[in-house]
Amino acid sequence: MKYRNSVFLLILLPFFIIFIGCSNSKSKVRGEKYGGTFRINASDVPDILFPGRVLKQSEQLIINQIYVGLVKYNAGNVEIEPSLAKKWRVEREQTLYTFYLNNNAYFHNDDCFGKERTRKIVASDVKYSIEKIALFHAISKHGIASQLKNIIGSESLLDSTVQTDTLDISGIEVVNDTTLVFQLKKPDPLFLHFLANTNSLVFAKEAFNTYGYKSTVGSGAYSFEYPSIKGHTITLVATNVFFGRNQQKLQLPFVDTIKVSFITSAPKELLLFEQEKLDVVIGVSGLYVIDFLDKHINQFQSNPPYFIMKQTINSENKTSYNFLRSNVQDFKINSIGYFDLTKIYFKDPVAQEITIN
Repeated sequence: MKYRNSVFLLILLPFFIIFIGCSNSKSKVRGEKYGGTFRINASDVPDILFPGRVLKQSEQLIINQIYVGLVKYNAGNVEIEPSLAKKWRVEREQTLYTFYLNNNAYFHNDDCFGKERTRKIVASDVKYSIEKIALFHAISKHGIASQLKNIIGSESLLDSTVQTDTLDISGIEVVNDTTLVFQLKKPDPLFLHFLANTNSLVFAKEAFNTYGYKSTVGSGAYSFEYPSIKGHTITLVATNVFFGRNQQKLQLPFVDTIKVSFITSAPKELLLFEQEKLDVVIGVSGLYVIDFLDKHINQFQSNPPYFIMKQTINSENKTSYNFLRSNVQDFKINSIGYFDLTKIYFKDPVAQEITIN
């Protein structure tokens, strides 16, 4: 019996080795940048998470992960970058904008799309989304952006009696599924910035018709873990259909999940950061910066550091402070408070060689 057991183990052992080897190789297929959970806090509690109705920091934080627009901001500055549109052309003295969309962008999976549970994002979705948000603003007496008023055919938005469910702005023309044209009345240097904000994010007509303003069906890199928003923390999960790539052509996003909490007390938020329950704290008030630095000076000055502080200066020349763990890589926040969580990843820092002259 002992001999038979030994033979059995010898026969079985290679299979274990093969299985273990395959398991490890599979875990590395996506590369070392992929995986993990990023934890961030918003200092207020969201109400409705839908493009065009963004009034709070928490809403903007989440909306920008769930939805995409034609273009977006660079998180390191305020330059405009491609997003849903892979390229664009500006003509007629900056009054004609032609956008060419990615052909491999899809909406999040949901029953509202029928048996296929998703579909490609096309140019008519961009036109529909911008017009739907504009209509909501007109009916609810919100301010209409000057960039929107500058589009040919937008005059109906200024009608104080507008109550229709549909709106057709003639200056937004769908040429085909991947080509969209905007015709402006006059040049506007901020038009691309309008397309980069939350009033121009893209959602599906099917999703709005099914769920209205409570829809959680997006077009971006992350989707909601649950179909309804509940609890003190929202979990966002990386989709497997996102079209985004970084400069090295690597598939985005890198992080598997994002957990967003809504702690409104700054001291408690910093405490959670100390306790390793948050990976970053954004917009730290100057009232708390000095005390936190004094308390954790060793963690900031160690080699490699355990905590890192980044400063951002906004357009009003005011400085905001952000704390993050040193294993959080490629986290950037620009002067208007925009950051792109699709590009962050986790990697332990390496000690820097110190030379003494």
